[in-house]
Amino acid sequence: MPIYIYGRIQTNRVTLQKYLTKFKDKKYSKELCIAPRPLPGAMQKFYYAIMKLEKDSQNYKYFYQRPKFEELTQESFTEEEKQIDYFWSV
Repeated sequence: MPIYIYGRIQTNRVTLQKYLTKFKDKKYSKELCIAPRPLPGAMQKFYYAIMKLEKDSQNYKYFYQRPKFEELTQESFTEEEKQIDYFWSV
């Protein structure tokens, strides 16, 4: 049974798009990445994504070492996931 690590990473929009593409390319079956999307016409200063990573996967090894990666509990991940209405998902 795999062990999952939950986390959040903060970045700008361009880097977030790169992260989503990289995540998609190396994704294991149950891994998840959700990034809140601004409403049309709205701008955000910072963007972030919440992630469910399988321990020792390629995504885990890449994202866990990023400077803005913050580990979350499963409960806080689930709570944040429920609050996001408009999002990009991989």
